[in-house]
Amino acid sequence: MFSNYVVAYDMRETIEEETKQSQKDLIQIIQSIKNREINKLSITEPLQEIAYRVLIKFAHNMDKHYNVSDDCIGCGICKKVCPVGNVDLDDNNKPYFKHHCEQCVACIQYCPKKAINYKNKTQNRRRYTYPGIKYTELAEMNKND
Repeated sequence: MFSNYVVAYDMRETIEEETKQSQKDLIQIIQSIKNREINKLSITEPLQEIAYRVLIKFAHNMDKHYNVSDDCIGCGICKKVCPVGNVDLDDNNKPYFKHHCEQCVACIQYCPKKAINYKNKTQNRRRYTYPGIKYTELAEMNKND
């Protein structure tokens, strides 16, 4: 399974092929997410565990480096797909971030205009959302109207 953490790196060009190969696994993963099941990650390497714990401590404030370009059309999809209600819209329907981000980057991935970015790193990186889940389904699960 590929990772789609666009903040850290660009995705490989083989995403579609990899998705097709892991289709069965994705169905189970998505069902677990929809059921809000909690699966503890098995981190065996001590350095990975330390890195994970450090990231978790700082993740909520990483959204201070998010920016919204003039390409934003004020659609509000970013707010709807955020699972923790971290995104809100100002009077002009432009998103702003409330600093309790969990770094799922759904706001970046689902933005139809690529208007939300992390620092100056993600503007030209590929985005990916699983075609089996529409943003409207995430919005319904999240109840972020």
